[in-house]
Amino acid sequence: DYTQVHPPCLNRILEKQESAKDCIETNFYGTKRVTKALLPLLRPSSYKPRIVNVSSVYGLLL
Repeated sequence: DYTQVHPPCLNRILEKQESAKDCIETNFYGTKRVTKALLPLLRPSSYKPRIVNVSSVYGLLL
């Protein structure tokens, strides 16, 4: 029966799911929160304020 999942496989799936949630929480929502926190500080500026997000592939800085 293909609907049953072997328990060790299920554990790996759940670990990957939790890891993906942590990654999204950090990379997406963390960036969103920091941006929202900085916007009120940047708006009154007489310059052209910008928020620049820098990322790298697989966490490597080349």
